[in-house]
Amino acid sequence: MRTPITRPHVVAAVVLLALSACAESPAAPDALSAALGQSSAQCSNVEFKGDATLGLWAYPGGGGALGFGGVPEEEVPFGPYTGTFGSILTSETPSGQGAVHYTLIHFIETADGMIQTADRAVCAPSGPDETACRVSDVLTIVGGTGIFEGAYGQLRNRGIITITNFAPPEGTLTVDLRGRICTAP
Repeated sequence: MRTPITRPHVVAAVVLLALSACAESPAAPDALSAALGQSSAQCSNVEFKGDATLGLWAYPGGGGALGFGGVPEEEVPFGPYTGTFGSILTSETPSGQGAVHYTLIHFIETADGMIQTADRAVCAPSGPDETACRVSDVLTIVGGTGIFEGAYGQLRNRGIITITNFAPPEGTLTVDLRGRICTAP
């Protein structure tokens, strides 16, 4: 049975759209926090552009297990923070149309704590080179330590993945990461 669209549904949709617009607006950094009853949260817009190395690495909490993803190399500035980014590919599903859907986790380590994300990404062919694809990734903050305990927010990345070696897997990723991180005061 389909639920009919009623005026309350339309009002709720407009409110959600307004809240998401406020969440993206640098001019209203605490609008989403206030709407969620978290008016004391500190929110920061973050951004990083650069290159990353892909390969095998042991990730935090993995008991020494290796995973394939972005290898943390050097600290980079993003918004008011500086830290290293690392990602681990947890699953991949071919779409049947040339694109591949990925789930990943990211660890972002700073001097003040670590952020963990749960991600969904798609990588579509970017031309005749079969070793390259255009990636679009949504990183949702799901946990953290230190000042990031209880943090929330979302980051988006767009870039190009190029595989340079298949065994062991290695490659590069151009990064254009933007988003918002909210922490407790």
